[in-house]
Amino acid sequence: MQSQRMHQELQAEVRVIVEQINYINAELIKETNIVDLLKQEYSQQRSKLLDLVPASTSDVDHLAEVILHLANRPKLLHQELDQIRRHKNDLQQQILLQDKNINALERLSLGQASRVESLEKDIVELEGILYDTEVETRQLRESYKLLMHQIHHHREQVPKPHRDHRTSPIDEASHECVHPIAELVPEVESIPHSKPHRNIKDKFNQTAADLIQSFQKRRCGNTSMSSKRQKTARV
Repeated sequence: MQSQRMHQELQAEVRVIVEQINYINAELIKETNIVDLLKQEYSQQRSKLLDLVPASTSDVDHLAEVILHLANRPKLLHQELDQIRRHKNDLQQQILLQDKNINALERLSLGQASRVESLEKDIVELEGILYDTEVETRQLRESYKLLMHQIHHHREQVPKPHRDHRTSPIDEASHECVHPIAELVPEVESIPHSKPHRNIKDKFNQTAADLIQSFQKRRCGNTSMSSKRQKTARV
């Protein structure tokens, strides 16, 4: 806005200068005509003076000064006109420079506006991703707690083998190891409007299944080791 206001002021000043130039040109033409008329009058008066009685010395000197002043006036007007033209050129250069600055500022403002819009879109998208991640994390924590509770409950329900018994329930332990307990894995609820981390439910189910499988292997290994120890003790 400041550059546009300065631009308008410079244009108004240029218009005033153009009007002054036109006025000075008119004055120059007028003064030139006056000089020509005075020269003609001077010639006529000189011829009359030569023909008639010579005029007084003071009148002649005054007329000579007026003629010299009028003769030098066009030169002064030309110099003033050149100075005004130079000032006009300087103002035009300043106007061109201000136009370039205005165009550059407009392009910069457009670029900044587009960048701000893209950043706002990125912020909205990141906020959605953060919200979805928080919801998934909270559900995973709840599912993990439920899974650990069910595993602990299952451990309490499974009977532990006794070292003192002669007959070891190997078949029952093996049968218990064979049965899957995948039903203990809690289902992860689907999250609405969740674009990122789409496979996190499958990953969690796979991780839970791996934990259960390793738990079953440890149970089977402990049962087989206890049966071997009982056989060795009987021998």
